[in-house]
Amino acid sequence: MRNDISKGALYFHFPSKEVLAEAIVQEQSSMWRLAVGNLLGRYSRAIPAMLELSWRAACMCRDDAVVRAGLRLVAERSLSDPSAPHPCAGLAGIVDGLLADARAQHDLLPQVEISNATGFIAAALYGLQHIALTRHGRPADNGYTDRPECVTAMWRFLLPGLVTENCMADMAATFTELGRG
Repeated sequence: MRNDISKGALYFHFPSKEVLAEAIVQEQSSMWRLAVGNLLGRYSRAIPAMLELSWRAACMCRDDAVVRAGLRLVAERSLSDPSAPHPCAGLAGIVDGLLADARAQHDLLPQVEISNATGFIAAALYGLQHIALTRHGRPADNGYTDRPECVTAMWRFLLPGLVTENCMADMAATFTELGRG
């Protein structure tokens, strides 16, 4: 989606609001896949890639109107259409793959069940972003800036129960490198 398109041209291009909503959701989904592809090329290990992805997602939710609109539309669709995919489905697939890679890299604690961790992490990340969209039942202003800090706090609580001591030590450096320390 481009910012320089007029509202009239946008409505002319899409035959209905439903088709426009689907295009926004698809655009958001492709943004996540592109971000993951870029990160996997940058990191040799899955856990740092997942951390940076979550911070990027938080920043995208804060800064990108398409991403915010996509979050709202996915949430509304799942409430109004029981056959619609769960709002966390795409994110859960990404997290599941990263956790499977982390297990193969011996970074996960042996007792971690990937399916349970996947569901929890995806729901927590989605929930943090969804809650940031509204405050006290009203839409939040676009300047809501503490999303990345909330994600950092989430990882500080989750990582000790998820990753090995060696991986945890490396994550301290990742937090510092990414300016989240």
